[in-house]
Amino acid sequence: SKAMMVDASAATGNVTATLALNTEVGKVQEYKGGSGVDTITIGTNASGWGDKVKIDGGNGSADVLVANYAAAGTDVALGNAANVKGFEVLRLGAAATSAAGSYDASGFSTVQAGLVAGNVAFTGAATGLTLDVLTNTTDKTVTVTGANYTATNTAMTVNLGSGVNVIAAAGGST
Repeated sequence: SKAMMVDASAATGNVTATLALNTEVGKVQEYKGGSGVDTITIGTNASGWGDKVKIDGGNGSADVLVANYAAAGTDVALGNAANVKGFEVLRLGAAATSAAGSYDASGFSTVQAGLVAGNVAFTGAATGLTLDVLTNTTDKTVTVTGANYTATNTAMTVNLGSGVNVIAAAGGST
């Protein structure tokens, strides 16, 4: 059975959970995070949730929302969705692909991609965004476009790999 309410708001350590979202009539599914790093994986975009799902990353400063689904043209910006709040990082899961849509980075300070199912695109990126490419994406392309980028306002940090997984940029640099 599915828990309808997970309250981790008193947790000071890291919490990792995968939510199998339920949009049954008359039921609301809710997650409340604490002050540690909450990493929550979802398998669908908030566009179909209505008021049936509420996800709050809590008071942490590096909470991660993992979008583990193929983007669609009808998706809403998770960082600005009324029923999703308190997340600073948007990470794409293994099922991610932008064949039919993109992932809106509005409201997130960091976006992350690793092993993904296809080429992925982030849109609505704010100036100062950090892009973390966590692992070698092999033959996949990661694209970032911004809502607020101009000729003089284009700052973005790009991190390739981690201390364990160093990867090469196009042209051979790391």
